[in-house]
Amino acid sequence: MEPISKDQRAMAERIAAYGRKNGIQQHLIDAAVKFAYIESKLGARESKGNNADGLFQYKPMPWKERHQKSLGTDRWSVDNQIVAMYRDLQRFERRYNDLSNPRIPRQSVTLEEYLYIKHHDGPNSGDFSPRVTSPDSPTGSWCTGATTPPTTPPSSSRRRRPASRLSAIPGRSRWVCPT
Repeated sequence: MEPISKDQRAMAERIAAYGRKNGIQQHLIDAAVKFAYIESKLGARESKGNNADGLFQYKPMPWKERHQKSLGTDRWSVDNQIVAMYRDLQRFERRYNDLSNPRIPRQSVTLEEYLYIKHHDGPNSGDFSPRVTSPDSPTGSWCTGATTPPTTPPSSSRRRRPASRLSAIPGRSRWVCPT
């Protein structure tokens, strides 16, 4: 596994700094950084060639439906994508925490998995396939270099549900880099 680059680390800190500046809860900051890694390797790969572009890989129609009115048509802007992601995360978290909706299997789908499913598959997705974990899941700190993210997902996980990818990248309890 290769360590993340200075540019990737700077992008992770940029995402986290926006969250801190705007009073976003730490678990949502952590999710935003993790999702940026999953979607674009923290900006190192900004297009997958499937009409999804940018840091968080927003496609044209979801962008138009959820963000164009407030953020404009520039879905390639890193700043716009960061704002959009935090708005989505907060909205999806409210839905997850609304206990009047019994269709969310909270006993088997974590908040983080739910957030990623809603981002990746769409806000109306109801497919909460069982979680799959990867034995190759590293743990530790990206900031200190104690652990580095994988360059590619394990071959056995390439066709799994999006939520399964959450365990295939390094995690931290918090994304706070020493200055």
